[in-house]
Amino acid sequence: MGWKLASLLALLAAPMAAKPWVPALLAIAVATFVLSMLPRTTRPLVATAMLGMATSNGAIILFATGVFQSPMTEEFGWSRTQYFTAVQLTIPGTVLMAPLIGSLLDRYGVRRVVLPSLLLLAALVGAMWFMSNSLLVFYSAFALLPILGAGTSSAAWARLIATWFQKQRGLALGAALSGMGIGGALLSPLLQWLVDTSGWRSGFVSIAALLLGVTLPVACLWLRDTPQELGIAQDGVPLDQEADPVATASGDKPIPQTGLTMSETLRNGRFWRIGTIFLVLGFAVGGLMFQLIPVLTHNGMRASDAAGVAGAMGLALVGGRAFSGYLLDRLYAPRVAMAFLLGPIAGALMLATGASGSLATIAGLLIGLAAGAEVDVLAFLVARYFGLRSYARSYGWLYAAWATGSGFGPLLAAQIYDRTGEYRTALLTYAALFGFAALLLKGLGAYPELDTRKPLSRATSVS
Repeated sequence: MGWKLASLLALLAAPMAAKPWVPALLAIAVATFVLSMLPRTTRPLVATAMLGMATSNGAIILFATGVFQSPMTEEFGWSRTQYFTAVQLTIPGTVLMAPLIGSLLDRYGVRRVVLPSLLLLAALVGAMWFMSNSLLVFYSAFALLPILGAGTSSAAWARLIATWFQKQRGLALGAALSGMGIGGALLSPLLQWLVDTSGWRSGFVSIAALLLGVTLPVACLWLRDTPQELGIAQDGVPLDQEADPVATASGDKPIPQTGLTMSETLRNGRFWRIGTIFLVLGFAVGGLMFQLIPVLTHNGMRASDAAGVAGAMGLALVGGRAFSGYLLDRLYAPRVAMAFLLGPIAGALMLATGASGSLATIAGLLIGLAAGAEVDVLAFLVARYFGLRSYARSYGWLYAAWATGSGFGPLLAAQIYDRTGEYRTALLTYAALFGFAALLLKGLGAYPELDTRKPLSRATSVS
C-alpha cells in the first residue's frame, strides 16, 4: 500500500511542479466531486462555506504571507524575522476574538456576523496598497486582521455546518473547510503571478476585490443559519419526511442545542487535552506552511516553482479535508487524525534533506493532507465530545490554541535561518512535534453520549 501511494504522489508531483495552475484545477474538481455526495438542497450552503473559507482571514494570512515575503522584505529592507513577527501579532487578536466571536455566533447566528466581517476584512486588505516601510504600520495591519475578519474564520463556517448536518456532518465539514485548501491552490499561484507582473500591492488589492465582488454577494444570496429557513431538516431531509420530529423541531423553530454548557466544557479534561494537541499541531503545521516557499527557495527552487508546490499543498489540503470528513462519519476520529499525521512527519524530513522539484511537491502534498485533516477533525471533535449548545465558543477557544501555535511556529524557522542560514533544525523539530501530538490523540477516549432529544447538560461516556 505504501509504495502505491508513493507512486501516485510521484505521478502527480511532476505536472504540479511544472505547471502551478494544475493544483488549482484539481482542487476545484475535488471540491465539485465532494459537493456531489451531499444532498442537492444543501449544496449551495456548503459551497458558500467553501468560498468563505477560501477567502477567510486565515487563508489570507496562511497563503499570502509567504508569497509577499520576498518582495516586501527586499523593498523595505526588513529581515525575515521582522517580517514574520507580523504573524505573531495576529495571535492576541485571535485569542481575544475567539470567545467573543463564538458568543456572537451562538447568540445571533452566522449570517449577522459573517456579512459585516467580510466588508471590514476587504477594507483592511485593500488598504495594504498604501503600505510604507514602517514596521509599526505593517504590524498594526496584521494585528487587525483577526479582529476585523474574525467573522470569516472557520468558527463561523463550522458552526453553520454543525447545525445543518448530523449524519453527514463529517463529510460536510470536510467539504466546507476544504475551502481553505482551494484558497491556497488558487491564491498562491495567482498572487505569485500578480507579484511577478504587477507588484505585491496589486496582490492585496486583488484579494479585496475578490472579497467584495464574489464572496460577499454569494454569502448574501445563499447563507442561511438553519435548514428550517429553507423548509428542510438536517442533512437536507424534507421536514415532512424527518423521522425524528423532536430532534428536528418544526420549520419555524431551531434545532435543540444539546450538550455541555461552556462552563462544563471548561471543566472537562478532554477540552484541555484537545487544546494542547492543536496548540502543538498548529505550531508544526503553521511553521511548515508559512515557511514552505522560503524553505523551497533555500533548497534551490525558483519562486514561481515554489508557489506551484504551495498550490499542490493547497490541493492536498482539499483532499485531506474531504477524505478525512468521509472517514470521520465512519471511524473513530482520533485514529483518523493519528493516521494523517504520518504524512507531515515524512514531508518535514524530506524538506530537511534538501528536497526540491518533484520530491518537494510530494512533501507539500503530504503536509497538505495533514493540514487539511486537522481543522476538520477539530470541528468534528467539538461536536462529538461537547455538543452544539456552546459549539462556537468551544470551537473558538480551541481554534485560538491552534492559531497561537501556528503563529509562533514560523518564527522558529525564521529565527533559526537568520542565525544559522539553514532550516534543517526547525524542520526536524516540526517532525518531532507531529509525533508528540499523535501520542496525545491516543488518550482522548470514547465519545460521550449526548442526548439529542432534550437539552441535557450531562454526558456519560459510551464504549
